Amino acid sequence: MYIDILLATYNGGSYIVEQLNSILSSKNIEEHNISIIISDDGSTDDTISKIESIKNIPKNFNISILSTDRVGGVQANFLRLLKSSTADIAFFADQDDFWNSSKISLFVDRYRSVVKNSGENIPIGIHSDLCITDELLAPVHSSMFHCQKLSTKPSLLDLLNQNSVTGCVFMLNKYAIKEVTKSDFSGAIMHDWYCALYVQAFGKLEFIDKSLNLYRQHSGNQVGAKDISFRSLLKISPQIKELCVESKHSLTKTFYQAKAFKKDFGVDLLAKDIDDIDFYIDFFEKSSFVKKLYFTLIGKIRKTGFIRQFVFVLMVLMGQVK
Repeated sequence: MYIDILLATYNGGSYIVEQLNSILSSKNIEEHNISIIISDDGSTDDTISKIESIKNIPKNFNISILSTDRVGGVQANFLRLLKSSTADIAFFADQDDFWNSSKISLFVDRYRSVVKNSGENIPIGIHSDLCITDELLAPVHSSMFHCQKLSTKPSLLDLLNQNSVTGCVFMLNKYAIKEVTKSDFSGAIMHDWYCALYVQAFGKLEFIDKSLNLYRQHSGNQVGAKDISFRSLLKISPQIKELCVESKHSLTKTFYQAKAFKKDFGVDLLAKDIDDIDFYIDFFEKSSFVKKLYFTLIGKIRKTGFIRQFVFVLMVLMGQVK
């Protein structure tokens, strides 16, 4: 099997060698041909020189730098990588994480199981849990899904409202990549979220209930893990107004992403999925205050995690969801 690992970098010199060595130390994958394809978004530190210094690369691995030209952000960088991929399957990879040595083999096993049951000519996406760590890779939470109260089996409607697929533990097959990159992702909030929506709507989205990445949290994270417990609500209560403003902005982005997804792929969607997307768009555009509150309270439109749902209901009560 041919495997691409799509690694986006930008000023990642502090962690890139550790990340690459974790991938190169993967176990039980000798039968596969693996290409680590790196797209650098114009780093100004020593990221590239550190990549070039990597030694002792296993025979079934190849490391190549696709580009060092500036494209302007993580999403554009990953889109460039996706369009370059020709392998049977491709993994997203961040520059500052650390891969479990069994990650690739476990994903491949699950992929083969899905193909056996459903064939490979459908979009297939597989993702896993991950362990949240501090800057030195000391574990903070052993399970991001448990910590964040994320859904392991989200519906399309759930995914429109809240992403539960983290890019650094996400794999796509060739068919999914070919189809989803017909979009330029201009309406996407993030590349992984848009890809997850596509796979959920058109194919098979699978979850592996194991933490297969160490997800490093530090000041340079593009997207990080946030505490969404009741305890955290008490801590941030003085800043609740600012949190509502931030949440309103995030919700508005999900509305525009839903509209973009319908524009990009609506012609091929099943009627049920079109209904879900239309329902989500209409929730913002056409629903009355009473309907918004009703759909929120019965869980038709919901957030996972106490603090997310609390803020969401609060915003609906304040008339801020529109």
